[in-house]
Amino acid sequence: MYLELITEENARLYFESFDDCSKTIAIGSAEGYIGNNQQLITVIKVYDGFQKSGVGFELFYRVFEYFSQIQPILTIVGTWSNDSEFSYCEGGESTNLKVFKTLTSDHFTKEEAALNTPTGKWAKKLGYDKVKVLIIREDQVTVEFSQG
Repeated sequence: MYLELITEENARLYFESFDDCSKTIAIGSAEGYIGNNQQLITVIKVYDGFQKSGVGFELFYRVFEYFSQIQPILTIVGTWSNDSEFSYCEGGESTNLKVFKTLTSDHFTKEEAALNTPTGKWAKKLGYDKVKVLIIREDQVTVEFSQG
């Protein structure tokens, strides 16, 4: 996987990911920034055909690594929704929101469901295994992962 740094300004970072350095096949993108109280906020997109291949975590990790070298990251915030940003996804909702809804309907607690979304699994890999659910609506879920 080849990552190209597209933007690095105003404490924001944006990468595009390709199959190799010839940049013939785009496989995803990642952006991130540090919010209030040292919160890492990311948007990771993995394009069709490349999901479940490790690309998502690699993109997430690169953003995490970049910002953790600048300052300690206290929490990782996930805001999952079904707004126009996710129109390319099945049902128009983020993968995280879809997984969260499925798991809570399968009798997982809100916290268990959050930790079993893609973002939850990635946060856990980095030691952020404590979760606080901040907002739950039909069209949005916001959670905060911290080190336990």
